[in-house]
Amino acid sequence: MSFICNFDNRSTMAYRFSVYTKDDKDLIALKERVKKNNELVRTRSRKHGFVYGEILRIRLMSRGPRRIWAKQDFDHPSYYSGTFGQYDAYLPHRYAEYFDVYVDQDSDAEDVLRTELKTGMTRSMQQKKSRLEFEARMIEWEGKQRLREAA
Repeated sequence: MSFICNFDNRSTMAYRFSVYTKDDKDLIALKERVKKNNELVRTRSRKHGFVYGEILRIRLMSRGPRRIWAKQDFDHPSYYSGTFGQYDAYLPHRYAEYFDVYVDQDSDAEDVLRTELKTGMTRSMQQKKSRLEFEARMIEWEGKQRLREAA
């Protein structure tokens, strides 16, 4: 069951409500509404040739005590400097007591849609192009490195 936390400590208008579990019926209903909105925006945009509306995204932010973790608890040992630490910025979802639900504009998805409308390339085609451009830059960089070493 969803609940509303105090709005006084919120610095954004994107906050909607909070939930105790990720399979909350209100959260699932919100996800369906956002999914339908995004489908409608993409359909209209492709029809009219420009981004027609806002593509939205849902973010779940973990809330609860900032668990102190030990060296053996941490998934990525390269991220900590000492034996013990504390989650100061983002609490991993597995330690959350509840989640705040935020809905805001997904500018990355809108950029992908703009590029699709301009070039006709789908998201997967854009990703392949970016990957190939990166590989080409790496080959060029390696060639320049070899020239420097040879000189």
